[in-house]
Amino acid sequence: EMFSFARSWAPIGAVMATALLAARAQGDEPLPIYGGSKVAPCAWPTTVSLGGCTGTLVHPELVIFAAHCMSSGYGPSSVTFGDDENYPAFSVGTTSCKADPKYSSSSGRDVAYSKLSQAVTHVPIVPILMGCETQVLGSGPSVVAGGFGEANDGLGRGPKREVTVTFH
Repeated sequence: EMFSFARSWAPIGAVMATALLAARAQGDEPLPIYGGSKVAPCAWPTTVSLGGCTGTLVHPELVIFAAHCMSSGYGPSSVTFGDDENYPAFSVGTTSCKADPKYSSSSGRDVAYSKLSQAVTHVPIVPILMGCETQVLGSGPSVVAGGFGEANDGLGRGPKREVTVTFH
């Protein structure tokens, strides 16, 4: 059974999901995801670029992402929506960014958020999996991970990509 990335991983953020999926699929440390492809136009509208990292719009005014994407305690000054960060559909500024106060590179609490300066109401937000709903993420199902990270297609960072990964 295939579960959509947005439905299955929205609470973690795209960049963290990519790392977690790679680690679980390989049984090792997180690796870049290879074998993916550029997304179709307008695919994964809640998957956003944070200038080198990927985030997920989970509320009209809130984007979550990996805390390791914060630079010297500061998060992104804007969030870019669209298919390719080189040709963005639009960008929205941020008013504040915070990381989990217990975050460290070894804590496993690699979560942060940015509050947007204006509400984004024209992007359909998929509800976050919570409680017993997370049981669908056990061993066996395939999920689609999306984001703006590195790949083996020679395009470097930037184009939004997707890849299907199976949990083991």
